[in-house]
Amino acid sequence: MDINLRSQTLGNRFKPAVLQCFGDITSAITGHFEPILSVVAQVLEQAATVTASPDGPYEMFDYVVSLREGIADAWGGTVGAMKSSNKTQAPQQYVPTIFQLLGVIASDSTNSQSLMPSCMGVIGDLADAYPNGELVDAFH
Repeated sequence: MDINLRSQTLGNRFKPAVLQCFGDITSAITGHFEPILSVVAQVLEQAATVTASPDGPYEMFDYVVSLREGIADAWGGTVGAMKSSNKTQAPQQYVPTIFQLLGVIASDSTNSQSLMPSCMGVIGDLADAYPNGELVDAFH
C-alpha cells in the first residue's frame, strides 16, 4: 500500500488526525485489528519518513510535528490494544520502527514540546505491554 502523504488532495491538517484514528480504531476493536496491522504499520512507517527542509516554510515544520504526534498516538493505541487482547506478539516486530521514530524525534531540534506527551505515551505503552524484558535488544 502506498499513500502519498505529500499529496495536496487532502489538506495537511487532516492527515495527522487520520493517523491518530488508527490508534483509536485499534483500541475500539482490540485484537480484531491484528489482520490489518501490517497495512497500518506500512502507512505509519511511510508517514515517519516525511521531513521538512531546514529552509522550508513553517507550515511544513508544523505538519511534520503533527504527523509525528499522530504516528506516536497510533502506535501507542495499537500496542495498548494488542496488550489488552493478549496479542503483544503482533506489534513486537514493529518495535524497532517505533524506536527509530523516537530516535528521529529526539535528535530533531525543530520538534515542538507538543510531541512529548505522545512520545512518552508510546514508551509507557511499550513498557506496559512488555514488562519482562522482551524489548532489551531494542535499546541497544
